[in-house]
Amino acid sequence: MNKKIFFAYMVFFTSLFYTSFMLYKNYKSDILAELYFYTGIFAMIFTAFSLLLSLFKFKGCKKLPRLFGIFAFMWAFLHLSSYFIFSKQLSFSKLFNSIFTYNIEFSGFISFMLMSLMFLASFSLFKSIKIVLKMGYVLFVLICIHYFLSAKIPNLWHISILFLSIFLLYLRYKNDLINKIYKQGNK
Repeated sequence: MNKKIFFAYMVFFTSLFYTSFMLYKNYKSDILAELYFYTGIFAMIFTAFSLLLSLFKFKGCKKLPRLFGIFAFMWAFLHLSSYFIFSKQLSFSKLFNSIFTYNIEFSGFISFMLMSLMFLASFSLFKSIKIVLKMGYVLFVLICIHYFLSAKIPNLWHISILFLSIFLLYLRYKNDLINKIYKQGNK
């Protein structure tokens, strides 16, 4: 196994261990809030790792963006599953009612649906939806909006993450936008 792939797995298992430790440490307090926080934050972190590695194309890291994307999906799945099980008591009607009532649930649900499509598109069986992989930076903005909305009073960290996501979106698509404008000007 490649050292970089091994390192990626170690980062993932470290995040699992850390989350387990924090849940054990805080089991007397609001353990559900802790569970939602850590599953969500690691989904966001692994999405950011995946996008940063794709954007800057580090030498020898060609497989890592996909792997970090899979890890992000796993954390997002745990995040949504824990919310569905513990907050909505496995009721689809409660889940969909809150999705279409509250902005935080709506942004989270849209993020999860887009991430699910991206997860499927990363496998050769679903080549027909590979175009959705270009939406990674939009996904990250949606995830950061979800994180921003999760705070009762957003602080500098929440605002910084939101601006970082918008900046990464700009970096990814600025050349495409400049080329389109240039081509239209030369017609």
